[in-house]
Amino acid sequence: MKRLFLMIALPLIAVAVLHAQKAERAYVRKANSLYEDSAYVQSEVMYRKALDVNGKSPVAHYNLGNTLFRDGKYEEAAEEYKKAIDNETDKSMLSKAYYNMGTALQKQQKYGECIDAYKNALRNDPNNADAKYNLTKALMMMQQQQQQNQQDQQQEKQQQEQEQQQNQDNNQGNNDQSKEQEQQEQDEEQSAPPQKQNEGMSKENAEQMLQSIMEDEKRVNEEVQQRINRATGNDLENNW
Repeated sequence: MKRLFLMIALPLIAVAVLHAQKAERAYVRKANSLYEDSAYVQSEVMYRKALDVNGKSPVAHYNLGNTLFRDGKYEEAAEEYKKAIDNETDKSMLSKAYYNMGTALQKQQKYGECIDAYKNALRNDPNNADAKYNLTKALMMMQQQQQQNQQDQQQEKQQQEQEQQQNQDNNQGNNDQSKEQEQQEQDEEQSAPPQKQNEGMSKENAEQMLQSIMEDEKRVNEEVQQRINRATGNDLENNW
Protein backbone atom coordinates (compact mmCIF):
# COMPACT_ATOMS: atom_id res chain seq x y z
CA MET A 1 0.00 0.00 0.00
CA LYS A 2 2.80 2.41 0.87
CA ARG A 3 4.53 1.68 -2.42
CA LEU A 4 1.27 2.23 -4.27
CA PHE A 5 0.68 5.47 -2.42
CA LEU A 6 4.16 6.69 -3.31
CA MET A 7 3.68 5.70 -6.92
CA ILE A 8 0.57 7.82 -7.08
CA ALA A 9 1.74 10.72 -4.86
CA LEU A 10 5.14 11.33 -6.41
CA PRO A 11 3.84 12.05 -9.91
CA LEU A 12 1.20 14.35 -8.44
CA ILE A 13 3.83 16.24 -6.45
CA ALA A 14 6.04 16.53 -9.53
CA VAL A 15 3.13 17.90 -11.53
CA ALA A 16 2.35 20.43 -8.76
CA VAL A 17 5.98 21.55 -8.60
CA LEU A 18 6.18 21.88 -12.34
CA HIS A 19 2.95 23.87 -12.36
CA ALA A 20 4.27 26.16 -9.62
CA GLN A 21 7.50 26.73 -11.51
CA LYS A 22 5.58 27.63 -14.65
CA ALA A 23 3.36 30.01 -12.70
CA GLU A 24 6.38 31.59 -11.04
CA ARG A 25 8.16 32.09 -14.38
CA ALA A 26 5.01 33.52 -15.91
CA TYR A 27 4.64 36.10 -13.15
CA VAL A 28 8.32 37.00 -13.39
CA ARG A 29 8.13 37.44 -17.18
CA LYS A 30 5.05 39.64 -16.85
CA ALA A 31 6.71 41.66 -14.08
CA ASN A 32 9.88 42.07 -16.16
CA SER A 33 7.85 43.42 -19.07
CA LEU A 34 6.12 45.94 -16.80
CA TYR A 35 9.47 46.90 -15.31
CA GLU A 36 10.89 47.63 -18.76
CA ASP A 37 7.90 49.92 -19.36
CA SER A 38 8.69 51.73 -16.07
CA ALA A 39 5.38 50.51 -14.63
CA TYR A 40 7.00 49.84 -11.27
CA VAL A 41 3.83 49.61 -9.18
CA GLN A 42 2.33 46.95 -11.46
CA SER A 43 5.61 45.06 -11.76
CA GLU A 44 5.90 45.00 -7.96
CA VAL A 45 2.49 43.32 -7.79
CA MET A 46 3.58 40.63 -10.27
CA TYR A 47 6.87 39.93 -8.50
CA ARG A 48 5.03 39.52 -5.20
CA LYS A 49 2.66 37.06 -6.88
CA ALA A 50 5.69 35.09 -8.03
CA LEU A 51 6.93 35.05 -4.45
CA ASP A 52 3.54 33.85 -3.27
CA VAL A 53 4.16 30.81 -5.42
CA ASN A 54 7.83 30.44 -4.41
CA GLY A 55 8.91 32.53 -1.47
CA LYS A 56 12.55 31.54 -1.93
CA SER A 57 12.91 32.59 -5.54
CA PRO A 58 16.17 34.55 -5.74
CA VAL A 59 15.22 35.97 -9.13
CA ALA A 60 11.89 37.30 -7.86
CA HIS A 61 13.51 38.82 -4.77
CA TYR A 62 16.31 40.37 -6.82
CA ASN A 63 13.98 41.86 -9.42
CA LEU A 64 11.53 43.04 -6.78
CA GLY A 65 14.47 44.81 -5.15
CA ASN A 66 15.21 46.58 -8.44
CA THR A 67 11.57 47.65 -8.74
CA LEU A 68 11.48 49.03 -5.22
CA PHE A 69 14.78 50.82 -5.83
CA ARG A 70 13.39 52.52 -8.94
CA ASP A 71 10.37 53.57 -6.91
CA GLY A 72 12.64 55.20 -4.31
CA LYS A 73 11.98 52.57 -1.62
CA TYR A 74 15.65 52.00 -0.82
CA GLU A 75 15.24 50.37 2.58
CA GLU A 76 12.75 47.79 1.28
CA ALA A 77 14.93 47.23 -1.79
CA ALA A 78 17.95 46.41 0.39
CA GLU A 79 15.87 43.84 2.29
CA GLU A 80 14.84 42.11 -0.95
CA TYR A 81 18.45 41.97 -2.18
CA LYS A 82 19.38 40.38 1.14
CA LYS A 83 16.70 37.70 0.63
CA ALA A 84 17.99 37.07 -2.89
CA ILE A 85 21.52 36.61 -1.52
CA ASP A 86 20.28 34.16 1.12
CA ASN A 87 18.75 31.94 -1.58
CA GLU A 88 21.36 32.34 -4.34
CA THR A 89 24.38 30.14 -5.02
CA ASP A 90 25.65 31.51 -8.34
CA LYS A 91 28.61 33.78 -7.69
CA SER A 92 27.86 36.07 -10.60
CA MET A 93 24.31 36.66 -9.32
CA LEU A 94 25.60 37.04 -5.78
CA SER A 95 27.99 39.76 -6.92
CA LYS A 96 25.14 41.63 -8.62
CA ALA A 97 22.86 41.26 -5.61
CA TYR A 98 25.55 42.52 -3.23
CA TYR A 99 26.32 45.43 -5.56
CA ASN A 100 22.66 46.47 -5.81
CA MET A 101 22.24 46.15 -2.06
CA GLY A 102 25.27 48.42 -1.69
CA THR A 103 23.70 51.08 -3.92
CA ALA A 104 20.45 50.94 -1.92
CA LEU A 105 22.37 51.35 1.34
CA GLN A 106 24.44 54.16 -0.14
CA LYS A 107 21.23 56.03 -1.00
CA GLN A 108 20.41 55.87 2.71
CA GLN A 109 23.89 57.20 3.58
CA LYS A 110 24.65 53.96 5.41
CA TYR A 111 28.23 54.04 4.20
CA GLY A 112 29.65 51.42 6.55
CA GLU A 113 27.08 48.81 5.44
CA CYS A 114 27.28 49.68 1.76
CA ILE A 115 31.10 49.40 1.84
CA ASP A 116 30.74 45.86 3.22
CA ALA A 117 28.25 45.05 0.45
CA TYR A 118 30.61 46.30 -2.29
CA LYS A 119 33.46 44.27 -0.80
CA ASN A 120 31.28 41.13 -0.88
CA ALA A 121 30.38 41.92 -4.50
CA LEU A 122 34.10 41.97 -5.35
CA ARG A 123 34.74 38.76 -3.40
CA ASN A 124 32.22 36.97 -5.62
CA ASP A 125 33.38 38.75 -8.79
CA PRO A 126 36.75 40.54 -8.60
CA ASN A 127 36.15 41.95 -12.09
CA ASN A 128 33.01 43.87 -11.07
CA ALA A 129 34.18 47.34 -12.19
CA ASP A 130 31.06 49.11 -10.90
CA ALA A 131 31.61 47.65 -7.44
CA LYS A 132 35.23 48.90 -7.46
CA TYR A 133 34.17 52.41 -8.47
CA ASN A 134 31.30 52.65 -5.96
CA LEU A 135 33.48 51.19 -3.20
CA THR A 136 36.02 53.98 -3.73
CA LYS A 137 33.26 56.60 -3.85
CA ALA A 138 31.61 55.25 -0.68
CA LEU A 139 34.92 55.32 1.20
CA MET A 140 35.37 59.00 0.28
CA MET A 141 31.80 59.87 1.27
CA MET A 142 32.15 58.09 4.60
CA GLN A 143 35.34 60.07 5.30
CA GLN A 144 33.53 63.32 4.47
CA GLN A 145 30.64 62.31 6.70
CA GLN A 146 33.00 61.60 9.60
CA GLN A 147 34.75 64.95 9.13
CA GLN A 148 31.40 66.75 9.04
CA ASN A 149 30.29 64.97 12.21
CA GLN A 150 33.50 66.02 13.93
CA GLN A 151 32.98 69.64 12.85
CA ASP A 152 29.38 69.58 14.06
CA GLN A 153 30.46 68.16 17.41
CA GLN A 154 33.20 70.77 17.74
CA GLN A 155 30.80 73.60 16.92
CA GLU A 156 28.25 72.26 19.39
CA LYS A 157 30.94 72.05 22.07
CA GLN A 158 32.07 75.63 21.40
CA GLN A 159 28.50 76.86 21.52
CA GLN A 160 27.92 75.14 24.86
CA GLU A 161 31.12 76.66 26.26
CA GLN A 162 30.07 80.13 25.07
CA GLU A 163 26.65 79.74 26.67
CA GLN A 164 28.21 78.59 29.95
CA GLN A 165 30.64 81.53 29.94
CA GLN A 166 27.80 83.95 29.20
CA ASN A 167 25.74 82.53 32.07
CA GLN A 168 28.71 82.89 34.41
CA ASP A 169 29.26 86.49 33.31
CA ASN A 170 25.57 87.29 33.83
CA ASN A 171 25.59 85.72 37.29
CA GLN A 172 28.77 87.60 38.23
CA GLY A 173 27.26 90.86 37.00
CA ASN A 174 24.11 90.31 39.04
CA ASN A 175 26.17 89.53 42.14
CA ASP A 176 28.29 92.66 41.69
CA GLN A 177 25.18 94.78 41.21
CA SER A 178 23.57 93.32 44.33
CA LYS A 179 26.70 93.96 46.38
CA GLU A 180 26.95 97.54 45.09
CA GLN A 181 23.31 98.23 45.92
CA GLU A 182 23.71 96.70 49.39
CA GLN A 183 26.80 98.81 50.09
CA GLN A 184 25.01 101.94 48.91
CA GLU A 185 22.10 101.26 51.26
CA GLN A 186 24.51 100.76 54.15
CA ASP A 187 26.27 104.05 53.36
CA GLU A 188 22.96 105.91 53.26
CA GLU A 189 21.94 104.47 56.64
CA GLN A 190 25.25 105.54 58.20
CA SER A 191 25.15 109.11 56.80
CA ALA A 192 21.45 109.82 57.54
CA PRO A 193 20.91 112.21 60.58
CA PRO A 194 18.76 111.01 63.51
CA GLN A 195 15.97 113.39 62.56
CA LYS A 196 13.15 111.71 64.40
CA GLN A 197 15.05 111.59 67.67
CA ASN A 198 16.10 115.25 67.48
CA GLU A 199 12.65 116.35 66.44
CA GLY A 200 11.13 114.55 69.43
CA MET A 201 13.48 116.22 71.93
CA SER A 202 12.96 119.71 70.45
CA LYS A 203 9.21 119.42 70.66
CA GLU A 204 9.32 118.32 74.31
CA ASN A 205 11.63 121.18 75.23
CA ALA A 206 9.44 123.65 73.38
CA GLU A 207 6.34 122.53 75.26
CA GLN A 208 8.12 122.84 78.61
CA MET A 209 9.37 126.29 77.76
CA LEU A 210 5.89 127.40 76.61
CA GLN A 211 4.26 126.14 79.83
CA SER A 212 6.87 127.92 81.94
CA ILE A 213 6.30 131.17 80.05
CA MET A 214 2.53 130.92 80.45
CA GLU A 215 2.86 130.28 84.17
CA ASP A 216 5.19 133.27 84.58
CA GLU A 217 2.78 135.48 82.57
CA LYS A 218 -0.17 134.38 84.74
CA ARG A 219 1.75 135.13 87.89
CA VAL A 220 2.77 138.56 86.61
CA ASN A 221 -0.81 139.41 85.61
CA GLU A 222 -2.10 138.39 89.01
CA GLU A 223 0.45 140.61 90.76
CA VAL A 224 -0.41 143.59 88.55
CA GLN A 225 -4.13 143.13 89.16
CA GLN A 226 -3.58 143.00 92.90
CA ARG A 227 -1.66 146.26 92.80
CA ILE A 228 -4.45 147.94 90.79
CA ASN A 229 -7.09 146.71 93.20
CA ARG A 230 -5.23 148.08 96.20
CA ALA A 231 -4.86 151.50 94.61
CA THR A 232 -8.51 152.09 93.66
CA GLY A 233 -9.87 150.84 97.03
CA ASN A 234 -8.27 153.83 98.88
CA ASP A 235 -8.86 156.62 96.34
CA LEU A 236 -12.30 156.15 94.75
CA GLU A 237 -15.74 157.19 96.17
CA ASN A 238 -19.24 156.27 95.14
CA ASN A 239 -20.67 158.77 92.55
CA TRP A 240 -24.44 159.23 93.19
